[in-house]
Amino acid sequence: MAPNSIRGTADVDRIEAPVTVKAYLMCAFASLGGIYFGYDVGWISGVMGMKYAIHTFTGLPYDTPAEDFVVGASDKALVTSILSAGTFFGMFLRVL
Repeated sequence: MAPNSIRGTADVDRIEAPVTVKAYLMCAFASLGGIYFGYDVGWISGVMGMKYAIHTFTGLPYDTPAEDFVVGASDKALVTSILSAGTFFGMFLRVL
């Protein structure tokens, strides 16, 4: 066996990675980021389903049949990704 091998221990006072306040804060900020990202994406999904938003974005008249009165999947993906990019770069501009 090599002299620097890893061995287990039964000593409970010897914890390799103690949980600290810093670890809790890092987890809290990471979870808030996930919550805000999900909230943004959910919000933009709701807006993209509104008749006014569809009319403004596509230019279709309000009397268009319901199955045709939609925003395309590629356009929805574009709007969502632009929103995410805007929040990402806005984070850096806020620091300035």
